[in-house]
Amino acid sequence: MARGKKAEDAEVVADNGFTDLGPMTAYPFEGEGYAEAELQTEEDLKKKIKGDALVAKAAPVPFNVYREPLDVGIHKVYANAVTPEHKTQASGCFDLEVYLGPEITHVRAFDYGNREYQLKVQRNDTGQYIALPFGNRALLPTGLIFAIPRNFAISIVTRSSVGLKKGLQMSQSLGYIDEDYRDQVFIPVTNTAHSPVRIDHKERVAQAYLHPWFQARFNILDQHPGPVTDRNGGFGSTN
Repeated sequence: MARGKKAEDAEVVADNGFTDLGPMTAYPFEGEGYAEAELQTEEDLKKKIKGDALVAKAAPVPFNVYREPLDVGIHKVYANAVTPEHKTQASGCFDLEVYLGPEITHVRAFDYGNREYQLKVQRNDTGQYIALPFGNRALLPTGLIFAIPRNFAISIVTRSSVGLKKGLQMSQSLGYIDEDYRDQVFIPVTNTAHSPVRIDHKERVAQAYLHPWFQARFNILDQHPGPVTDRNGGFGSTN
């Protein structure tokens, strides 16, 4: 264990001949500038045999800092809406599912000519879904209202598999939820495929991530700010 060190200085010291270093955690002293660090060795320890003795030498210990999760409140507009979750320990994003339960009969949509209409939710023995025509856009309900922590926001992007395999894209490339938005979250998507795309109830169409935000204070400069690196030029200048 390592105590009282900043995360970047944390280390693990093996003080016996054979140490199986699995996942370990450094617990720094509390205080500003300290963070919890999880320390992990390489999967296999370097081993060599000297006579009858097995000596294992620990490989250098890489580590990543995993911060404590932040509490985010969720209100379910519909009782059966699914609570998001991070799928792995190092997943920065959590998936958002489309809610097309029995309460939803139509979704708001726009056709190729930007005319708004109500797209019907279809129901059969394969489930509930919508068929979004090529070039059309739709607002997909999630059934969730977020209570985002102060000084944080949530951004939404299309899941990579959905964009690649189905041709669905976020209508404005990136969705952004301010901390003071307290209404249901919708996922705006556009069908870029050349055929209708089926979107199912509880399909994981988008993913979202929590991040801090900062407001800018703009100061008027009397002179051109000048270069700060060796950059010379703008768009495409670095090839």
